[in-house]
Amino acid sequence: MPVRAHRTRHLPYVILNTRPPRSSETYSAPSAVAEVDRADVPLALAQRAVQRTTPGAVADAEGARWSWATVAPDAALAGRPEWPGCYLQRMVNQPAPPIAGEAEFWAGVANAQRFFMGNAEVQYALQKLTAVLDAAGIPYAIAGAMALNHHGYRRVTVDVDVLLTRDGLDRLKHEVLGRGYVEKFPGSKGLRDTEHNVAIDVLLAGDYPGDGKPKPVRFPDPATVAIRGEHGAFLPRETLIELKLASGLSAPHRLKDLADVLELIRAADLPAALADRLDPSVRAKYAELWTAAQTRDDE
Repeated sequence: MPVRAHRTRHLPYVILNTRPPRSSETYSAPSAVAEVDRADVPLALAQRAVQRTTPGAVADAEGARWSWATVAPDAALAGRPEWPGCYLQRMVNQPAPPIAGEAEFWAGVANAQRFFMGNAEVQYALQKLTAVLDAAGIPYAIAGAMALNHHGYRRVTVDVDVLLTRDGLDRLKHEVLGRGYVEKFPGSKGLRDTEHNVAIDVLLAGDYPGDGKPKPVRFPDPATVAIRGEHGAFLPRETLIELKLASGLSAPHRLKDLADVLELIRAADLPAALADRLDPSVRAKYAELWTAAQTRDDE
């Protein structure tokens, strides 16, 4: 009967065999193989043999990890031809290989830690971009997740959203392309900060949020709405909420915009009466989300 490693056993498998192990090996009974927790191979003997060796490593067909090494004949095995003892193999209880995506997960955790400490690459990219825009006198307003953070909802992001006019975008490209910025693809609105490897997503005044189709809410001229903050010019809170509600209502793939509004209501303790200052097309959804935000999960 085949003998294989089992990761949940309290005692490791120790195998005494007459030849070295092979990768993807199945070990067979009766007398050439033994488990250390069976009575016919003393545990102390196997432990002594393990201590005398410097193991290599091999994996069996099921991915179990084994260590192995050649060992000298032990006096305790003398006269027992059924246990030649030329090789010793022992399962090593190593952690399973990383699951797919685990490295990316922990990289994301590390990035989130840097973000909340204020030293993530995306924050440096924001500071760099606003400095360029301010120095060039280009009207702009920071939007998206960075604006949510500015207004009180702390959420990690990996890109910078900026509202510009078409003329402002042309001027920005003239200032920065080939000097730390590239287009995402030839002729694209969006840019990439090559120093920090951060995407700069450009929203254009006059365009429509969400599905891009005409609606009562559209991206405004940043020169008329932007408010100054410590780290640049941002969309006002009400304008940001209007745009996110219009986006989430018109585009099923943008439902996170509605979730952003709900979380901003909670984080900033926004009043229900704020709905009166929004465009009529999004007031009912704001009221719905405000009501939902008053329900808290039990601790």
